[in-house]
Amino acid sequence: MTEETVVHYRVSCVIPASAELVFAVLADPTRHRDFDGSGAVRDSIDTAPLTAEGQTFEMNMYNERVGDYVVRNHVRALKPNEEISWLPSSGGRPAAGHWWGYDVTAIDDNSCEVGLNYDWADVTDPRMMAFFPRSNQDQMQESLTQLQALFAS
Repeated sequence: MTEETVVHYRVSCVIPASAELVFAVLADPTRHRDFDGSGAVRDSIDTAPLTAEGQTFEMNMYNERVGDYVVRNHVRALKPNEEISWLPSSGGRPAAGHWWGYDVTAIDDNSCEVGLNYDWADVTDPRMMAFFPRSNQDQMQESLTQLQALFAS
């Protein structure tokens, strides 16, 4: 029996808001700190809403191992009110092959299911693979709990 290699995490929840309202928050880099379950996001350097694949945005980040750093995110997919994801890179290096993203599925006019995805299947550098996964599903679920709280009445 072979052990299956996990290269993708997905967690989800129902949010009491329209897909359009939720997507607007996800596409606003200045709001990412409001629902970061890892505590790594400090603030957004770029403040323009995310509107197209290929767009980039930078964030000030922190982690105990490396301290303060800047991550440059490259939007890999953007379908308004449905999907948004990005490939992070830092230190002027190209993206390593991992990505973060959200899928949004409308349930009705006032609620939607939101999935948070973390994928490192395309990381090929063996030295980089030693660092994956860099997050865990508990932190991801906490991000969704915080996102959900933004829309609680």
